[in-house]
Amino acid sequence: MVHMSGRFRSSLVIAAVVAAVAVAQQVSLKLTVDGKVLSDSAVILNGKTYYPESALKTLGATFKRSGNAIAITSKGVTGGANQTPALEGCVGETLFNGALRVTLRGFEPFVKDGKGVGWTADLEFRNGTQQVNSLYSFGASNAANSWYIAYDDDSTYPFYIIDSNGVAGARDIPPASSYRVKVNFGPDTSNARELPFDPARKPTKLLLNFSKSAASSDLQKLLPANPGFRIRLDCKK
Repeated sequence: MVHMSGRFRSSLVIAAVVAAVAVAQQVSLKLTVDGKVLSDSAVILNGKTYYPESALKTLGATFKRSGNAIAITSKGVTGGANQTPALEGCVGETLFNGALRVTLRGFEPFVKDGKGVGWTADLEFRNGTQQVNSLYSFGASNAANSWYIAYDDDSTYPFYIIDSNGVAGARDIPPASSYRVKVNFGPDTSNARELPFDPARKPTKLLLNFSKSAASSDLQKLLPANPGFRIRLDCKK
């Protein structure tokens, strides 16, 4: 038997505690999902990275607990709002893709001749660069064919911007200035019979697709790979 002094034993205990704390040490990381910063953090613990449920829920996953087991299910749909890479936010929240700031000020039914025929999006676009640019320069190659309304089943209804109150994509927006416009969405007339407007079916997201390749060459370096915007219509800030 080897005799150890009290001081030596204490040193061993302290060393063991320090080693245990070092092994269990965790590091918190800021977490961003599809350009949206989450309030919850990811954690690295013992060399493994753990993500909060909120991150997976943002991607469309659902959770079911039973005893000591958790079942995770993805929505598993093809296409739709969840699988459109974009910056995501709520009504009233300003989203920025590195060059263009977008705020949805309001979203309500579009009434024509006393009858609901679509939806109206009150949009504000703000130039976040130091030079004059238009929406086309920011990558809105053809707004009428790239902006959609999505529903809670993640399907996108083929709405099209009504030209009488559409977006002036070529309109110049000076630096730090804004362009605010109410955009009316209605069903494409060629599909109106098969896909009639249903005012009782409320959309949950507005998708504004911008293409980096369609943006002007001097702005492409400022934009992420997917510079579009996804605005949730079921929350407001």
